[in-house]
Amino acid sequence: MNFEQIARAHRIVGRRRELRAVLACLQAGRNVLLEGPVGVGKTALARAVAMGAGRRWLRVDGDGRYTEAKLVGHFDPPGVLERGYVAELFVPGPLVEAMQTGALLFINELNRMPEGVQNVLLPALDEGMVHVPHLGTIEAAEGFGLIATQNPAEFVATGQLSEALLDRFELVRLLHQDAAEERHIVAQDATCEPEPEIIARAVELVRATRHDPRIRRGASVRAAVAIADLATTLDGDLRLAAELALATRIELADARETPFGDVLADLEKKVAAGVTTPAGRGGGAPQKIGGGGWPPPRRAGDLNRALPVKPGQTGTRSSSFTPSAAEDIQAGELPEGWEAATSYHRLKRSLPPHLRREVEERAINEILVRARSLLRHAARPTRRVAAHWPEPGELDLESTLATPRPWGPNDIALTRVEPREADVVAILDMSLSMTGEKVALTALAAAILRLKLDALALVAFDTKAHAIARVGEALSVRETVRRVLKVPAQGYTNIESGLREAARQLERSRRRERLGIILTDGIANMGRDPVEIAHQLPRLHVVQVGLEEKQGTRTCVGMASAGRGRRYRAHTYDDLPKVVRQLVRECFGA
Repeated sequence: MNFEQIARAHRIVGRRRELRAVLACLQAGRNVLLEGPVGVGKTALARAVAMGAGRRWLRVDGDGRYTEAKLVGHFDPPGVLERGYVAELFVPGPLVEAMQTGALLFINELNRMPEGVQNVLLPALDEGMVHVPHLGTIEAAEGFGLIATQNPAEFVATGQLSEALLDRFELVRLLHQDAAEERHIVAQDATCEPEPEIIARAVELVRATRHDPRIRRGASVRAAVAIADLATTLDGDLRLAAELALATRIELADARETPFGDVLADLEKKVAAGVTTPAGRGGGAPQKIGGGGWPPPRRAGDLNRALPVKPGQTGTRSSSFTPSAAEDIQAGELPEGWEAATSYHRLKRSLPPHLRREVEERAINEILVRARSLLRHAARPTRRVAAHWPEPGELDLESTLATPRPWGPNDIALTRVEPREADVVAILDMSLSMTGEKVALTALAAAILRLKLDALALVAFDTKAHAIARVGEALSVRETVRRVLKVPAQGYTNIESGLREAARQLERSRRRERLGIILTDGIANMGRDPVEIAHQLPRLHVVQVGLEEKQGTRTCVGMASAGRGRRYRAHTYDDLPKVVRQLVRECFGA
């Protein structure tokens, strides 16, 4: 079947270019990565192409708990205990099954999978083979291929694929479709036969959510289908239908300052008044994060030829946004992307509240995109714990077989994976020397820590120290960045006060693992010698930022030694996010 026949057979509305691209990739023996926000039809498109091409396919849904053994396969434990590792006891996983049968493997939300699982795919995609311990090498039969989907990196619980894995894919981006196509989709997929007027209003309302500055993530066409169905059963009550359908499908930038009901009422008024969304696909540009849209994966063949952005760039440059009269600024003149992040600290006192909130959201969005880009993956640290029957866990065949027979209950070795829980306090220098760009980079470092750690408290110090996020306080990564950006840069540099406050915070913790991470140049102009205080923390890692000065180096090395931790070196603030990423990997294995 050609792509037109596939579209008709599977009721695909529009998407002819994307269908043609995916089908061409499969016919050329290439692997395909479909990227786009939730609800744009990535899975439906992949299923239609696979079935239309007459290919058998196996589906895997990615999440952070998926293991290499689930993807590749495993040996039947009771059989191995009785007979040892023999080939007929191997139970193939979807990857091996697809390779052996020449089928298509479809992985939904690949970038939610742990990094180790992603790495298993490399030899399969590169060389058409995968090595299974105790079994040997599995070679792919003719026809094997991979279609994967991923949400953009700014979505919660997602990461970015490694460059090595991206290099094995061709990339097709799916954006929201235009209004006519979305009306067609609603009319086709609705179950209650809504009137055309209800369909049109539902579509316009949903499209309006994608560009309202108070909404961080707008709704997909699935929300329009739900609104149309509900409004029909509610005798045309679009307001109640929208409340029911959109409450779980949009994400507000700041729910405290802009309640859901107020935003929805404003959008309804605009739709009723005929104030439509901007021209273009999806009601204007797709929801932008960081002023440049989604960061495209590098080194993947991008069939849509989107303009490149640099999500990992943290280079210094002075802001070119220099308004002559802040009160006269219009929303269209506000800084975008990294410029918003670096200038927010300077502008927050002069902008009116509604514009300040918009610059703040732009700054936070950009910092989050860069943090996720630098991390590549958002999985939290875990640890493997040994156990014995009848404790919960998975059978550890290797350890059990190493014990001489006959086996008793205590000889059955088990392992289980547990989250590595720790209370960590980030101790941040926010004295007068901190410029807007330094604050932005410090917020980026805090975002990296929060993305990777189960819990993160924040202590800011200048002349005095104060906790801006306390131990035990559940704080999202977005709120973590917001609080760092709101701290004023003022006063002297009193490192001692920062360490004392961090120690007080960690005294509140009941977790086994407790530590502090201080970001500082080591030069204090107020307070006692911090080296004398560092031992009060259970553990202290030090990130020394700035020029190599004898006094600062002595202090940082001394604090790390007294705190039974490590010293890391960031020669400039540009280096700070990458050094913090290195610290997390080395100290937490994440």
